[in-house]
Amino acid sequence: MTDLARSDVSFPLADWILSHSGVPHNLSLSGMTGELTTVRRLLNDPRPGPSDPEDLRRALAQVHRVSRDRIVLTHGATESNALVATSWMRRRRAASGALLVRRPEYPPLGDGARALGFHPQRHPRGARGGVLSNPWNPEGRLWSSEDVLAWGGSLRNVLIDEIFREFTPGPGAASWHGGRVRFWVSSSFTKIYGADEIRLGYVIAPEEEAKNLEDLSALLLDPPARASVTAGLRLLRNRDRILQESRELFRRNLRILRDLVPGVPELAAPVWFDRGRGRLPSRRLSQAALKGGVLVGPGELFGDGRGVRICLTRRSFERDLRAYLKVRRRFL
Repeated sequence: MTDLARSDVSFPLADWILSHSGVPHNLSLSGMTGELTTVRRLLNDPRPGPSDPEDLRRALAQVHRVSRDRIVLTHGATESNALVATSWMRRRRAASGALLVRRPEYPPLGDGARALGFHPQRHPRGARGGVLSNPWNPEGRLWSSEDVLAWGGSLRNVLIDEIFREFTPGPGAASWHGGRVRFWVSSSFTKIYGADEIRLGYVIAPEEEAKNLEDLSALLLDPPARASVTAGLRLLRNRDRILQESRELFRRNLRILRDLVPGVPELAAPVWFDRGRGRLPSRRLSQAALKGGVLVGPGELFGDGRGVRICLTRRSFERDLRAYLKVRRRFL
């Protein structure tokens, strides 16, 4: 059994999930890889297609209703977040700085910034910037621009990981107007598109910072592979069908969850942080579930030891959830 210990330069959540991926009931996977028939057909298409990165930037710009010049391509959301944090650090004279991060939160957002020299903290006083996921991973809640501005106080820069945003309709943070606050947005094709294997992500930078970020990316990163660009364009051309299939699967699983667990709120993303009646022991419940053949995300790896993360992404969700609830009853 993988240890839940963590360090500043590791990803224990990924280690936990990958090292136990063969369990009969997997509720830890937050993406829809292998679950979407539309995506499977598109990615298995052997015919060549357009592979110009500029075409992909234009397509993403149209989706997000922003200028193409604001789009910087990467190999995934984690790389996108690290690229933005690196650009912030380059502009600092001091060796380190405070960074606002809420808890619980998706681990790499804070841990990646810490590895670059930032000091994550939970209050905005003295912070140089802030990072958060929206919808919130692991809680599933959707934050409005007013929520983010109230949380961030007087921050100049806020990075928003929107990898789950398209599970719910409405504009993303790239179109928000925050006064002096500049919103940076990151995302990829690994969640609602279920396309982890194409290794493709992007940043939407503030207009005045896009050129600097593009130059930094050219210095530090290789461009995405042509095959990934081709696959990304195919997915975007079929975006409406893919989103319909993904959202229908999510809504079905959410209905199942709310039927079996009274009191679960509406969720904007296929993740739910289960605290039971107020507190569930993260480590003991996760390990007991694993002994019962059920894999969940230990809350302590997100910075909150009072529960576990449950993902609503598999077509086997009802069967997997019932197996988890049998173990959960012992801890309520």
